[in-house]
Amino acid sequence: MRKAAFRSVLLRLLAPVMSFTAEEAWQTLPGKPAESVFLGGFPVVSAKLDPALAERYAKLFAVRGAVQGVLEAARRDKRIGSSLEARVVLTAEGAARDFLQANLAELPGLFITSQVELADVKGDAAQTLDVAQAFGEGVRVTAEVLPAHGEKCPRCWTYSEAVGQGGDVCLKCREALAA
Repeated sequence: MRKAAFRSVLLRLLAPVMSFTAEEAWQTLPGKPAESVFLGGFPVVSAKLDPALAERYAKLFAVRGAVQGVLEAARRDKRIGSSLEARVVLTAEGAARDFLQANLAELPGLFITSQVELADVKGDAAQTLDVAQAFGEGVRVTAEVLPAHGEKCPRCWTYSEAVGQGGDVCLKCREALAA
């Protein structure tokens, strides 16, 4: 998309929320398609969603929804306070395990937990997740909620073993502060 077209679309999307700012910026826009941002009409986007990406996120959100129920039960039972105090240990077999392993780095952010691990053997308190919609019938994925390892980072509030070892914040925050 050309720079001018991008600006035009962005201003029309922002106009309902930032009306005065969008209108002021619109007046300086070269080659504007209408006299006012409000007369320009709402942009029509014809984005085609990648089917593989849609399937991947459908699976991720199905697992997330199931894990949220387990986290809520742990919160209700006073085993954790917030979800950031949790470490979720998942077990799965076959294609479901491969999928979770490939997306493991993304799972803590998606679950809003400090840590997520993939184990070979399920723990004593592990609960079976209902993920049949995502992986098919007969696929078994379990989740166990345990206290997170480490200490609470004062910047992002996640728990990390790096806090207190060579710095006052977690590794992710150290990188952000160094940039």
